[in-house]
Amino acid sequence: EKRTKEFAFKIKNIYYSIPFIIQDLKSINQVNPSISISKIKIDFSELYIYCQKNKYNNSLKEMRSILEKNKDYLINNTDSESIKFTIELLEQIRKEMLNSNKISEFIKL
Repeated sequence: EKRTKEFAFKIKNIYYSIPFIIQDLKSINQVNPSISISKIKIDFSELYIYCQKNKYNNSLKEMRSILEKNKDYLINNTDSESIKFTIELLEQIRKEMLNSNKISEFIKL
């Protein structure tokens, strides 16, 4: 029960933070699109682990694939990417979160 609530809080934090970050990045992109982003202040590691554990859910499988492809950037914070790429990536992750029934359950808690 306690672990579930803690995890739900982390999922909600990711889910509700993404639109604000996208909005900020779009504003920055209008002023200076050549800036590279090296760290996003969202902890995707818990979401990645959850996606790994739920291998048979298609939405989570797609999200895991996105997170794996961009692991150095999103989880390890060792790469940097363009603002446009970051916006597209965050939009993809949020879309998959919306499509996942399991994630939706945590957001509703």
